[in-house]
Amino acid sequence: MTLFETIYNRQSVRKYIMEDLSEEKLESIRRYNEEIIPLYPEIKTRMEIVSYKERKNKMNGIFALKAPYYLLFYSEKKDGDLLNAGYMLEQMVLYLAMKGLGSCYLANMKSKIDSVGNRLIIMLAFGKPEGKIGRSEKEAKRLTLDKLCVFKEDVNRSFLTMLEAARLAPSSFNRQPWRFVVYNKRMHMFCKRPLLPIKYTQDISKIDMGIALAHIAIAADDLWVDIQIKHLENLASIPIANNEYIASITLEN
Repeated sequence: MTLFETIYNRQSVRKYIMEDLSEEKLESIRRYNEEIIPLYPEIKTRMEIVSYKERKNKMNGIFALKAPYYLLFYSEKKDGDLLNAGYMLEQMVLYLAMKGLGSCYLANMKSKIDSVGNRLIIMLAFGKPEGKIGRSEKEAKRLTLDKLCVFKEDVNRSFLTMLEAARLAPSSFNRQPWRFVVYNKRMHMFCKRPLLPIKYTQDISKIDMGIALAHIAIAADDLWVDIQIKHLENLASIPIANNEYIASITLEN
């Protein structure tokens, strides 16, 4: 199974078998961490694996979900850091699912800074699932593409595959904030503003958007097509009711 195929049946896991993974499996996760492609390579990031036994020494506060392991995602504070966090961590989520491991995003409710000044942005609980790890595509409670997209032209078939991958992305409280304006070889991505416009919900929405962008990039890679993901300032400066411009995706071939 590939990362792309995993998009269609991965689901969040909230109950785990509380047993250790083999050192070989943990090492394979650490190695994959080095292969993860960032959305913004200039942003310094770090991922750290913490066991349930280590959690009190490594993290002040409460882990909201009991799991054998937690992956902590740290990043320097920079424009795009939240998008980048979602984009990178979702690659790990899909890799874990490929290896038969369940995972669940955990929002970071408390500020934590590491020794070099990077802040903890989000956490991931993971381990062997107590129940089933996947679900069918039909079981996913998601909005249809016609609710998420405005189609301006006849759409390239590759774009439809990418949009379907984005549609299936997980999001906080299943808000599915992504919206698209789609042309034949380009599309613009927007974030539907949360009903409660507070910093916490706005930050989580940005992470969600990064997750959806990761699904788009993974789908493009599976299709063997090149895309460019850019933030266009001329679009960012245009006020759009209830939506915030995030990025533009262009098909290169």
